[in-house]
Amino acid sequence: MSETYDAQPVAAPEGTVAPAPAVSTATDEAGWTPDPNEPAPEPNLAVGIAAGTALGVLAALVYAGVAIFADREFLALGLLIGLAIAFGFHRFGHTRGILPGLIAAVIAAVLFFVAIFITGAGAVAKIAEVSFIDGLRFVTENSGDFLSAYFEDPLSYVFLGVSVVMAGYYAFGGRGAKK
Repeated sequence: MSETYDAQPVAAPEGTVAPAPAVSTATDEAGWTPDPNEPAPEPNLAVGIAAGTALGVLAALVYAGVAIFADREFLALGLLIGLAIAFGFHRFGHTRGILPGLIAAVIAAVLFFVAIFITGAGAVAKIAEVSFIDGLRFVTENSGDFLSAYFEDPLSYVFLGVSVVMAGYYAFGGRGAKK
């Protein structure tokens, strides 16, 4: 028969303070410690889609604004659209998986086209010295010609691809996906 011992706390000598017991908690990179009693948030695809779309629209507007004022496009702005959409899916929708990844990729493609149409309208308005609305009307009425002129440069496909892949990859789970 094995012997069992009752663990008794040992009192610290008088005049000293006993050390606090070590508590093992996991922290993330920012030093935040999760509350173990707090339940994990429930995934909500609809909220993720709404938040991802809203943040993606803001990123597309930033893309267009910077491209209009700088008279050039930057790859980081394509990344911004993809990451903003994926952030909305993760942070607000708490979703991961193939379906959120595919939806985020489609949203990124659509919003990339919105961004380049707004950029084109701003460029036409700047060059022709007309209002932005007139520039937008011109670009949308001649959308086939506009898109063929835009995609003459192979780098345009890279910008589109980066935006779509970033949104899809990180909404799918990206590096944080459980293996």
